[in-house]
Amino acid sequence: MVLKIILFFIIFYYLFKLVARVFLPIFVKNRIRKMASEKENAYKEYVKQQKENEGKVFVTHHPSDKKNTPKGDLDGEYVDYEEVK
Repeated sequence: MVLKIILFFIIFYYLFKLVARVFLPIFVKNRIRKMASEKENAYKEYVKQQKENEGKVFVTHHPSDKKNTPKGDLDGEYVDYEEVK
């Protein structure tokens, strides 16, 4: 009984190894091809979007009004110190 189980695992191991050796490269090639296609499509979409937005100006940062903020908030607090020898 134990010998049958060990023989089954050995046969299963070599069969799995054979199938992986045949089908794994095919799977990897197809996956790489698909990833390259997705990357190419993303780049084409990026170029298309850049052409559509050409000449448009986008402001992402609005400077704060310096008139409304007190001067102390911008400079921080001054701390006087003495040098110890």
